[in-house]
Amino acid sequence: MKSFNIVCLGLSFILYLTSHLADACSCARLPVSKNIVCGSSYAIKAKVLRKERDVIQDGFPGFQQNVFVYTVKIFKDYKNANSYLGTQKIYTGENSAACGVNLKLKEVYLLTGSIRNKKWWIELCGGGYQETSTLSAFQKRALKRGIYQKNCDCQTRYCGDSQGDPKCSAQERNECLVTENSDCFRKNNACVNVNGSCQWLTQACQGSPYNPGK
Repeated sequence: MKSFNIVCLGLSFILYLTSHLADACSCARLPVSKNIVCGSSYAIKAKVLRKERDVIQDGFPGFQQNVFVYTVKIFKDYKNANSYLGTQKIYTGENSAACGVNLKLKEVYLLTGSIRNKKWWIELCGGGYQETSTLSAFQKRALKRGIYQKNCDCQTRYCGDSQGDPKCSAQERNECLVTENSDCFRKNNACVNVNGSCQWLTQACQGSPYNPGK
């Protein structure tokens, strides 16, 4: 019976390891957008102070994960009414294959990510990061005034080059549709709730169809 349990434990570990390898990160760096801010556990303006290596327990007993740990100083907490200020440790994978992100020391970023088991994470497939110096005037204003945070019920759907797709010819009541010029919309506009339906905040980026609401 003991040998049977050992075999089962070994098979379980192999399946766990295989699933982790199969799920190797294939995401590109995500620029900051309203959808990213709304889908994250935190959205902060912070300066990177330190970067250290660490090894942590990862789910399966005995399985460890190599990570980098960034210590950051938080200047502004956009999602939690400044509940998180001061210094904070943020974990990430050791390389891009493990969805790790590479932040520059002493740089100030807008960081978004998840909080799992009381640890803050930032990952290529589950958050975004951008130097605050590269944010547009609209993005800075939207974050400061809560335009993103107060309109998370309205989603922006990017259809890319799929204008011939029937799904990209009409939007749902809770979304705004973008079929082209997506970078302009991300930097200079936001999908907001107006009287129960979603529409673009301004007429900026009119190269893509403007949704006047329903």
